[in-house]
Amino acid sequence: PLVIRLVGTMEEEGQRILRDAGIEVLRGMEEAAERAASIARGG
Repeated sequence: PLVIRLVGTMEEEGQRILRDAGIEVLRGMEEAAERAASIARGG
């Protein structure tokens, strides 16, 4: 899993670019950590 913390100027634009590239975007670090653990477990 790839985890990126994207906060600040142009944050929304950066998130849009990632989504358009097919990358899942999650808002919180805890949510992202849980998702990364789930992916690592095969889910």
